[in-house]
Amino acid sequence: MDIRSNMRKKFLHALLVAERVLRTDIKYLARGGFWLIIGQVGTVLFGFLMAYVFANLMEPEKYGVYKYILSIIGLTGTLSLIGLGKAVNRAAAQGVLDALPHGFSASLRWSIGSIVAAGCIGTYYLWNDNLIIGFAIFFGGAISPLIAAASLYDNFLSGLQEFKTKTLYNLLRSIVPIGILVGVVSITNNPLLLSTAYFSTTFIATYFCYHRIISQYSKTTKHLHHEMLSYGKHLSGIGIFATAVAQLDRILVFSQLGGTALALYAFSEVAPDQMRSTAGIVNSLAFSKMTQQDYDQIRRTIARKSLILFAVGLTLAGIYIALAPYLFSLFFPQYLAAIPYSQAYALTVPLVFAGALYSQALVSHAKKKLLYINSLSTSLLRLILLAVLITPFGIWGVVWATLGYYAFGLILLLVTFYFFDTNTGKRMKPGARSGNWTPEELA
Repeated sequence: MDIRSNMRKKFLHALLVAERVLRTDIKYLARGGFWLIIGQVGTVLFGFLMAYVFANLMEPEKYGVYKYILSIIGLTGTLSLIGLGKAVNRAAAQGVLDALPHGFSASLRWSIGSIVAAGCIGTYYLWNDNLIIGFAIFFGGAISPLIAAASLYDNFLSGLQEFKTKTLYNLLRSIVPIGILVGVVSITNNPLLLSTAYFSTTFIATYFCYHRIISQYSKTTKHLHHEMLSYGKHLSGIGIFATAVAQLDRILVFSQLGGTALALYAFSEVAPDQMRSTAGIVNSLAFSKMTQQDYDQIRRTIARKSLILFAVGLTLAGIYIALAPYLFSLFFPQYLAAIPYSQAYALTVPLVFAGALYSQALVSHAKKKLLYINSLSTSLLRLILLAVLITPFGIWGVVWATLGYYAFGLILLLVTFYFFDTNTGKRMKPGARSGNWTPEELA
């Protein structure tokens, strides 16, 4: 009993020391982070399983067509309220328990643009006798708005800090489509059948999760729905250009270099994408907490935490760069040419980790002007770099454009966070400051 008591005291002392060093709620991180890590591990394993199945059972050209279809649907999806998720997250954190059904209906109402765009693009491909891509875009464009609306349950649970429930439902939502896709790809490589299976099973699993959450949280509380919708529109306007440009890399690779090249490019992204997605754990934990904190308090503690995250991201990237040749040789031997691209992409991981808390701080406190500055500036640079580099340098041009985008994005985020007035969006005069903090407090 004495040994157990002594160990407990040492553990509690270690937590207190960690809280003083990191200046954060370690108990909150442990409680919520455990389930988010479980969910992230599951997501990574499922993603790896799908990549392995596609690499070994599907022809590269047809896999490239499949990824192209998903990119087109992602592009048309930007013509909807793509920023509504964060607004629902913020509203839930403020105690609006009926934010989810209101968000669902608003998302569907504002999805008409994406449906029309998908219809137009699908018609173009049918007119040019490309039935596979045409019908796939028609189906995906019709059902993806339903998936987007139902997916808001994830943001709602994050706002309520219900991380265990969020993780369990997300694992269910992932495993159903993956199980079906594995079965379909083992029978056929047809991109139309694969995309149809993906969108239909994803909708069924997502709507099941949404319906279950709605039945548990059906109370009417604070009436902040107009504010939520208004902020969702702003976030959508902020993100529409960035999201559209993010889909262009694959579309440009497919249109200029072909389906096989897109398959190669897609496999170069698999591991770096998964590593970057782990920043979502930080985002989920930080967002609802930051919503309830004073903005100046966040400014006093954010630098130290972001440096730690940068070090974690750099470590992950270094380990992956060293292991990438062995991983590809073992699991994706058909795509060995993707190794150098993938290693270069890994350099984006520490950049994303370093900027995660800063971006969440701006979003959680609705710093709309600064968000517009960051999103539009970085996306415009990415578009220019893609246009200039892809023709002479091919896949390397896309890789360099992406690295430039993430590096510039982090620099601009830091500049606007520390040197621009958070309310007006204008540059502060030398020596000016926003809030009751001192430079020493940022250390």
